[in-house]
Parts: sequence; C-alpha cells; structure tokens
Amino acid sequence: MERVEKRDKKNKEEKIQENNIKCYALTETNNTLPVPILEKSNAKRLIDKHTKDGYVILSACRGFEDFNLDSSDDNDICKHNTINNKRTKELIADIQQRNFSYTPAYGGFIENNGDSNSEEVYEQSVIVYPYKKDNTYNFDELYEFALEMCKKYNQDSVLIKQPNDLPKYVKQDGIVDFVFNGEPTFNDVSKTYFTDLHKNTSGKIKSSGKPTRFSFTESYVSQIPQSYSESHTRYLNGEIFITKK
Repeated sequence: MERVEKRDKKNKEEKIQENNIKCYALTETNNTLPVPILEKSNAKRLIDKHTKDGYVILSACRGFEDFNLDSSDDNDICKHNTINNKRTKELIADIQQRNFSYTPAYGGFIENNGDSNSEEVYEQSVIVYPYKKDNTYNFDELYEFALEMCKKYNQDSVLIKQPNDLPKYVKQDGIVDFVFNGEPTFNDVSKTYFTDLHKNTSGKIKSSGKPTRFSFTESYVSQIPQSYSESHTRYLNGEIFITKK
C-alpha cells in the first residue's frame, strides 16, 4: 500500500511539473521542481502577515468563448492555454512595472470528475501585496491598481482583502459584488476564488450540454528557486517565495 501511495504521489508531482513547465510557467526559469501545494505549514506567512496587511488576487485568464475558440477542439484548447499564458505574463509585467511584490499561484481542479477521462488542470492567478520592492506600504495604491487590472484584462471582478476587513469581490467599477461571511482562512479564500475563476475559464461542455463536472483539489504556488542566481533574479522582480520555513 505504501509503495502504491508513493507511486501515486510521484505521478501527481510529474503531472504538476509537466503542466507548470510546459503550460503554466509564470517566470522565465529552468526550474524543474514541482509546484508546492499551498497548505497551512507554508501559508503561515500569508495567514499571519498578509491577511493582516492585505492583499489582492488577480487573474488575466478568460474563457474559450472570449477568444472564439471551441473548448472541445484539442487545437483550440492549446490556443486557449497559449493566449492565457501570454496574458498572465503581461499581467506579471504590469505588476513588476508598478513595483508591487507578488506570488504566482494556481488552482488545481479535476475535469470530468468521476469519469474515465478525468484530467487535472490548473488555473493561473497572482497574489499581489501592498508592499513595493523597496518595502514601502500603500494599500490604497494596490486597491486602485487591482481595479485597473480588472478592467484591462476584462475580469468580472477582483478579490480584495483589505486590512482589518473581510475579503470581497469588487467589480471593475468599484462596486462590491460579494463579501465573505466571517473570517475565512487564506485556503478558504483561494478555494472560492479559483473555483469561480475555473467556472469562467474552462468552458468545457459535455455532450449532454451541461457544464463539465469538476472538483477543486488544492491551491499551488510557484516553485522555490533552485539556485542563487534564480533566487536573486526573481527577488529583484518582486516575487515572494512561500516555503515551509
């Protein structure tokens, strides 16, 4: 049983690594590590520090219909991934230009959950913090930047966690669309956010005409650097790495 579990874990890590390197690479790197799961041990910094100071979660991804693509066509699926990858890199370039610190993140899902053709997929997003690379703090500027990016990348809304306030979805025009009930953990927030994002971007329809069944698995963050030069380059670009330390 233990051998089977180790094999399954290895297969899953290889699947994550394949998707991250070939399809969802958010930084120019030759890093070969699998993306780590965002869990309590390595999300402590987010929960303890950034939940207090605030953050926003941004995405540039759009669905198949937005690009006039067919979600049942393999070539169009590849085109869809390519377009969203390019948009995500443009979003990160916008974040870097404004000097905000950030962490690339992914939401993991199982498409066609329960079927023989089930497949694990990953939705891209970026966690952005109100700290500039010179450690100056300005949440008001981050708030306005989030709405600016929401409009630029034609998102329905952006998730904003203000200091001493509940997380909420805010529309392009600044109107609050939804407020979380109670004080959720970061993992609760990421699950709700990525599930909503996946509904808007997957666009896969089964032959029955009903939306493809899917289940949220985990949230992931970008790999930790494998070398000093990689660490230095990504740090200078404003990226915050999340580790178990």
